[in-house]
Amino acid sequence: MSRFFITCAKGLEGLLLDELRQLGFEDAKETRAGVSLTASFMEGCRICLWSRLASRVLLELGEFAGEKDVYQATSQIDWSEIFTEDKTLSVQAIASGVEGHSLFMAQRSKDAIVDQLREKNGYRPSVDIQQADIRIHVLVRASGIQISLDLSGAPLHQRGYRQLTGSAPIKENLAAAILVRAGWPKLVAERPEGKQLTLIDPMCGSGTLLMEGLLMAADIAPGLKWRDYWGFSALPEFDSQQWQQMLADARQRMVNGMDHLPQFHGYDLSKKVIGGAKDAASAAGFARLMKFEHLALADQPAPDESAAGLLICNLPYGERLGEDAEIEVLYQQLGDTLKRDYVGWKASVLLSNAGLGKAFGIQSDRRYKLYNGPLECQLLNMDLKDENFRQVFKQRMHPALWRSCRKDFQPTPHSEMFGNRLKKNRRKLSSWIKRENIHAYRLYDADLPEYAAAIDIYNDHLLIQEYLAPSSVDEKAARQRFSDILWHLQKQLNIAPENIHIRVRQKEKSAGQPIHQENGAANIVVEEGQAKLVVNLEDNLDSGLFLDHRPMRRHLSSIVKGKRFLNLFASTATASVHAALADASSSLTLNMSKYYLTWAEDNFRLNQISTLKHPIRKVDCYQWLDSKEKEGEFDLIFMDPPNFFNSSRMDRSIDVTKDHPWLIDRAMARLAADGQLYFSNNRRDFKMSDEVKEKYQVQNLDSKMLPPDYERNPKIHNCWLIETK
Repeated sequence: MSRFFITCAKGLEGLLLDELRQLGFEDAKETRAGVSLTASFMEGCRICLWSRLASRVLLELGEFAGEKDVYQATSQIDWSEIFTEDKTLSVQAIASGVEGHSLFMAQRSKDAIVDQLREKNGYRPSVDIQQADIRIHVLVRASGIQISLDLSGAPLHQRGYRQLTGSAPIKENLAAAILVRAGWPKLVAERPEGKQLTLIDPMCGSGTLLMEGLLMAADIAPGLKWRDYWGFSALPEFDSQQWQQMLADARQRMVNGMDHLPQFHGYDLSKKVIGGAKDAASAAGFARLMKFEHLALADQPAPDESAAGLLICNLPYGERLGEDAEIEVLYQQLGDTLKRDYVGWKASVLLSNAGLGKAFGIQSDRRYKLYNGPLECQLLNMDLKDENFRQVFKQRMHPALWRSCRKDFQPTPHSEMFGNRLKKNRRKLSSWIKRENIHAYRLYDADLPEYAAAIDIYNDHLLIQEYLAPSSVDEKAARQRFSDILWHLQKQLNIAPENIHIRVRQKEKSAGQPIHQENGAANIVVEEGQAKLVVNLEDNLDSGLFLDHRPMRRHLSSIVKGKRFLNLFASTATASVHAALADASSSLTLNMSKYYLTWAEDNFRLNQISTLKHPIRKVDCYQWLDSKEKEGEFDLIFMDPPNFFNSSRMDRSIDVTKDHPWLIDRAMARLAADGQLYFSNNRRDFKMSDEVKEKYQVQNLDSKMLPPDYERNPKIHNCWLIETK
């Protein structure tokens, strides 16, 4: 058995680990830039044949301490066991975190091999840079030198079918990773009932995504059809008969997989590139299985009603092909196309500028960080359901930010009033921020009607939530005002453009679950008192941290020591985090949203809070409150219910304005005799009912719990202390 290191592109380590385990390598372990495992030599050859994600398969020959130089380390290996007189060689060296040039290191390693063989066996192997019989891989780190045989030959992403590439190509193994992240293998396995499974790429370039999608759907080994050069075939351990059997098995799987294939459609604006995609498909033997057309996005036909599946796309990158403002127009056009023609489908798009993802106007389900070479990209997965479509202001989001950062942009003279208000607010809050050690706060909230936005600071990040302008406001004027806002913010705050997050806020049309995406890449951590809290400024209607509740969380921390704490409708459990850190004897956190409870668990882990003493539970709070089974008493309860809610227990929707007596009665039933219930909500028209006031001791805490950064808008913050009489 031999030790192998399977390399891959940055960010694909976890996917490669899953793939190798599916191939039967149970001992595989994820490491930096790849996966390590133990296998026989021929099993290493099988990885070369079947891995869609690997870059190279390296058989480790030796690892040597860092004090040895490359020549000395290479000389420790007996090369006569590997080489014969007729074998050629090439050496690739990689220097990671050490001084020295990789080409020089490769030369020194090659010299060591040649010198040893000449001294011991009397011959000198020739060098063949292109297709050497024996390929040596040398990795030099500060911790040591690792020398391996490269079984791959050429990099494994070079399948051999691609003849012409577009202006922003992706490697074949990255294309395969995109398809895996997009859920294409699962779609192939499950097939939409009564529909023709289809994979469409509206900007297909050379067709790499479609070709990799076909290889997956047809169960074709990526190394089967087009490669005739491998790095293992001239090595002593290579078993030609066993290899031929592997090829025969792979061919049989391909024959079986060619039945009932999905459809594959590709479009592109470049006639030359589409011609290359057609030629590649024809040369690969797949011409009849793939349809390519020279069509701009606006001219592409809607998919047939009998089809369903995945639209996938490597979108043009502003860094290479044009300015952000121009690219955003294309993104908006694609978003409109998806919402019009692809309802019921799934879509997955790779883009280099995460900020431009807003232009689609579609709520994505997941985001993944991937790297196209050195370029960091994001993959957005979208489930194209009507409820995931959202209205956005076209040409007002990232292009406005881009324009405002340009030196030649000039704000309107009228906007000076906004700039002055911004200065006034900063001056007013500065001493409070310093004194209370505040890291997240509201700086501005539509103080001036013409500049209707809420502006929040989170560490060195800026969240701008623009209130949707009424239809009576001229679109051009609204766009100019928003650019004015950005210009003054940039001038005064000097925040990096990549740390500026922009949303459009609009009136909710109906009640329902919070809109969200699961995107760890968009998370940042802010400190509040003793607590560290995860916030997300990109993907949700809220950041996960209600800034106006800051005084309440601080007050709870001051009185919770030694008490049993209950957090109802807990959202991301920020109040529970504060209670646990303030030595509550125990706490119970309840919410019915799996998404927010997962977020709550992240907050607990960040603060090293054990859920044994402070459990988090997924329950319908209304059902739990109405249950006859009591789970002990609580000394302190915090309840901030949503304004509207559909409970599985109730036969109607819950309205906090009308139904808060019911909620308070049931919460008070869980309270210890001398306990306290803190009840809060953000309804502007909320009034505490006389029924509650007559039954309990009620104290209005609105003014006491209103933080300085929300003083201008006190109506959105209602807070009450309720105790037994």
